[in-house]
Amino acid sequence: MNRMITGAFALALATAVAAPAPAAGSNPENDEIEVYVVNSHTVPVRVFAEDAEGRIHSLGLVQRGAVTSVEVPAKLASTEYRLKFVPTPVDAFSSVSAEDALKTALLSSDRVRQVTVWIEPTLDLSDIEINEVVQN
Repeated sequence: MNRMITGAFALALATAVAAPAPAAGSNPENDEIEVYVVNSHTVPVRVFAEDAEGRIHSLGLVQRGAVTSVEVPAKLASTEYRLKFVPTPVDAFSSVSAEDALKTALLSSDRVRQVTVWIEPTLDLSDIEINEVVQN
């Protein structure tokens, strides 16, 4: 039942994000990058951004079974960065290790407008969709 509800949320989210990305420079005051996360993992997932110098920035926590949106701040998005999605153990007996993480390639706001991530219980089956800026 939970899987069916999550599937319905994912379908609604996919429909909502299917609109074309805005043109480059169309909204200079709002250069944040939207990151939509559908968490079907068995534990909550922390969302981080790693900047070009290797500093880690926490963007939020997505509870298991939740669909959540977080933003990459404009200051960070204006540089190259990588998104990381790390399952967070809820107890000391969890089989999730610190090495378990889903990562993107390097991203930047001049190429990326929006990211949608579907996190599955097995990270290898997870999917990342990157909506790029439409160039005129």
